[in-house]
Amino acid sequence: MGEGQGKRMRAVFEDDSGEPVLVQLDADGKIPVAITSGGDHGALTGLGDDDHTQYLKEKLNGGLASEIPLHDHSSAAEAGQIDHDDLLNVSADQHHAEDHQARHQTGGADALVGDIDANARVNVRVNSGADVGERRRLNLIDGDAISISAVDDAGGEEVDITINATLPFEHARVTHSVDQALAADTDTILAFDTELEDVGGLHVAAPNSRLTAPVDGTYMVGASVRWEGEDNVDTNIRLILNGTTVIAESGSGSREEKKGELGDSVSIGIELSATDYIEVEGYSSEALDVLSIEDLPVFWMVRVQD
Repeated sequence: MGEGQGKRMRAVFEDDSGEPVLVQLDADGKIPVAITSGGDHGALTGLGDDDHTQYLKEKLNGGLASEIPLHDHSSAAEAGQIDHDDLLNVSADQHHAEDHQARHQTGGADALVGDIDANARVNVRVNSGADVGERRRLNLIDGDAISISAVDDAGGEEVDITINATLPFEHARVTHSVDQALAADTDTILAFDTELEDVGGLHVAAPNSRLTAPVDGTYMVGASVRWEGEDNVDTNIRLILNGTTVIAESGSGSREEKKGELGDSVSIGIELSATDYIEVEGYSSEALDVLSIEDLPVFWMVRVQD
């Protein structure tokens, strides 16, 4: 045996309490340590510790150890965590559960798009009432005299909805440009020579006394007049259907001890067929004028329902 053969070196270390510990070194002067399982990282003790300096950001890229939240190095399959080998390739906020959730909710680049498409729902209600349903989309449907247009605004991340109302339906309002004289105790069909509005062709120039239904439907019809002031005069106006049938009447009655420009008004809702027409008939017990003043007299018709 040559010089130095069979000799072993020893080293003295201090433990955590400061007590000396004698360690036998191997022939190469190294501390003999046996690592099993081919040196797999999972075989190391103390995996739950957070003080492995080789994993601190200050050792990897100049960061501060205090920036890393509490964690352990359990496998992804065991704890549902990010694989340790991928840590350097994952953005900082993905290490925090709250930030990761926020990225999904705000549509971040790593949001679970497929999962949102499959599970997102909207509760639909009318006038803040009970929920009509819980569905993935809302279908807007055109209605009578209502049109809807939708435009995808990609820049604003929204869909713009425009609702256009074409209401009211066909309607007309007419008046007369001069006073109309009524003979005493005589029913007289009133003339209306001026169109204030006419949508649908309800009024014609001759005979100008009529408003005619252009289509079948439910209509509101009415008229108002102002009379020349006289004492002790009975007056009224009527709505006449197709020249023969009285469908509404409103009389002011006796004007005894009354003086001034008084008026009468009448209105009614009625089902009409296309080409049915309405006229206004005036009556006075004495010769009297229907005055033309401030858009009076007025005669109107509007379709309110099919």
